Amino acid sequence: MVKYKYACLSLLVFVISQVLGAFLLFIYSAITGDEDSPMAMSLALMAINVIAIALGFMCKCFNRSTVFNCDGIDWRHGLLMLLPAYLGIFATDMTSELLNITDTMTETFQSISSSWWGILCIAVVGPVAEELVYREGILGNLLRVGVNHRTAIIISSLLFGIVHLNPVQIFVASVIGIILGVLYCRTGNVVLSSILHIINNSIAVALIILQTGDDQSHYYDYITKPGEVALIFVFGIASYYGMRRLYQSYKSTSVSESITC
Repeated sequence: MVKYKYACLSLLVFVISQVLGAFLLFIYSAITGDEDSPMAMSLALMAINVIAIALGFMCKCFNRSTVFNCDGIDWRHGLLMLLPAYLGIFATDMTSELLNITDTMTETFQSISSSWWGILCIAVVGPVAEELVYREGILGNLLRVGVNHRTAIIISSLLFGIVHLNPVQIFVASVIGIILGVLYCRTGNVVLSSILHIINNSIAVALIILQTGDDQSHYYDYITKPGEVALIFVFGIASYYGMRRLYQSYKSTSVSESITC
C-alpha cells in the first residue's frame, strides 16, 4: 500500500481542498448571510482548485520536472488527435442526453457561470487542477510504481467520474477521463490533456451563457432521435480509431521514461 501513497495522497489532497472550500463558503455565508450568491460560490470553487494545486505540489504528488514539459509532445500529431478526442467527448455527452441521465448540478453551474470568476474557474483553473490531480497525481503515480497503463487509466477515470457526485457527470466524466488518460500517457505530461479539458469546459460554459432566460434548449434538441444515434455512432467510431492510433503510438515511444521519477 505504501507504494501507492502518492496516488492516494493526490486523491486526499482533492478531498481536503473540497472540505476547505466548503468551510470558506460557510465562513463567508456566516459573515454576509449570503451563501447562494454567484460570487460566493465562484470564489469557493476557485479556492478549492487553487488549494488542490498548491497542496499537490507541496506534498510532492506531481513530478515538477515533467508535469508541464512539452518535449514529449509531437504537436502535429497531438493537436490532430484533439479532434477525435473531442468527438468522443461529444458522443459521450450526447449519449447522456439521449439516456436522460439526471444532472443535479445544472442550476449551480448556471449560477457560477454568471460570474467572471466562475467562468475563469470552470473553463481554465478547474481543468488544470483536475488534470494535475487525476492525470498527473493519480494516473502518473500509478504508472510510476508499475501499474499496468490500462488499469491505471481506468482507476483514475472512475475516480474522476465518481468524485463529481453527479449522476450525469459520473458517466460522462469517467469516459472523458479515459480519453484524457490516453493523452497523458502519450505525452507524459498534462499539457495536451489540459488543452482538451479547457476546450471542452469552455464550450460548455459558452452554451450555458447562451441559454438565457427560459430558453434552456440544448444544441442537439434540434436533432431527431435517429439522428442522435447516428451521430453518436459516427463520432464514437471516429474517436475510437483516433484514440486507438494515439494509444498504439504511445507504446512505441519513450514516454514511459518521461513519467518515471
